[in-house]
Amino acid sequence: MDFDKNGKIIVPERVNVDKEEEKNSIIFKKIQVSQNNPAIAQLKIVLPYNITNSEEIKKTYEILDTRFQSVVTSMKQLDSKNIIFEARETWLMYSFLETLEKELEDMFRGDIKIFKRGYWPKFDN
Repeated sequence: MDFDKNGKIIVPERVNVDKEEEKNSIIFKKIQVSQNNPAIAQLKIVLPYNITNSEEIKKTYEILDTRFQSVVTSMKQLDSKNIIFEARETWLMYSFLETLEKELEDMFRGDIKIFKRGYWPKFDN
């Protein structure tokens, strides 16, 4: 680690470039809220400011929600750029969230860079 003359950490240029790329990208973040009784997993999506088609995202969620009727799901749009999908109580919840992630990834592929963060311990191990 390098420090400047004032003792502040000098951030490598690549880190600054990555942060700038993330601002203009979609970020998928897997979150394990609870592993037991009931198991709860989330997929958080952070949209860049130039993406405004959250209605298409909602339609994709609704279609999958009908296909995975045995999975308890919800969608919360926190604001225009942050959406959280939650699934609970059954092993199929991970299949639902993985399928949703893939469908949304396919929707945006080629148009914008996608970053993936996090994991679901009971599913990804």
